[in-house]
Amino acid sequence: MIGRLGHPRKIVTNYHSGGTPLPIERLLATHVPDHVLPSYLNGIRKLSVQVAASLEKRYPRIKEIGIDFAIDEQLKPWILEVNTLPDPYIFKKLPSRSVFKRIYSYCVAYGRFRRKRR
Repeated sequence: MIGRLGHPRKIVTNYHSGGTPLPIERLLATHVPDHVLPSYLNGIRKLSVQVAASLEKRYPRIKEIGIDFAIDEQLKPWILEVNTLPDPYIFKKLPSRSVFKRIYSYCVAYGRFRRKRR
């Protein structure tokens, strides 16, 4: 999971509109107590898996999805959209490259991208 902090003068969080990609734990740290954060994120993961399972039943050839959530002031997650070809390169903006490498390897494994030659 990755979070995006919107530009202070904009309502959108898109990277190309001034949003800042952040690890979700860091983004939520000031809003969700430390002892609650793991279960909160687990709830979002479970909801994401449910969305994926529902879509897979109707569209069995989907290989990846990206779910954009908004979180309101009561910490209720709202699904804004589901992308069937999400951009994995946003994960390059995180401090650890390991997440991007793992996501990219999935894309290579099912043929979306070619393996880079060294």
